[in-house]
Amino acid sequence: MSIKHHIQIDGVKMRGYVDIGTDMEEDDDVQIASNALIFMVVCLHSNWKIPVAYFLINGLSGDERANLVEECLKRLHESNIEVPSVTFDGLSCHFTMASCLGAKLDLPDPQPWFKHPSDPQKRVFVILDICHMLKLMRNNWASLKV
Repeated sequence: MSIKHHIQIDGVKMRGYVDIGTDMEEDDDVQIASNALIFMVVCLHSNWKIPVAYFLINGLSGDERANLVEECLKRLHESNIEVPSVTFDGLSCHFTMASCLGAKLDLPDPQPWFKHPSDPQKRVFVILDICHMLKLMRNNWASLKV
């Protein structure tokens, strides 16, 4: 999710810099965050959803995203929360992330799941968010003047 480039002082700490879950001190090397990576749990059998983690980022590779997804799945498993699938949009780093996790989305022989990091007997399925995928198609067609 894109966020406004903004630094704010809350009286104690400056907020708005890249923070990937650590207590990094503000210095000249720390970048201002341009995006927020948010992990949200959505119930399949009821009507609720809740954010469980967020990271202020300025771009992450697919491998780094895969590490964060694995950590989130492990912590949810420790809390007895079963995660049957992960859903994401069509960014290329998300496809790299899925590949790093063990899923294969390439044709002709796709494997749209990976083993759960805490319980190898369970599968976590990869689902592409159709709304975002349709927006990507629309934008590509518009840029190609189709």
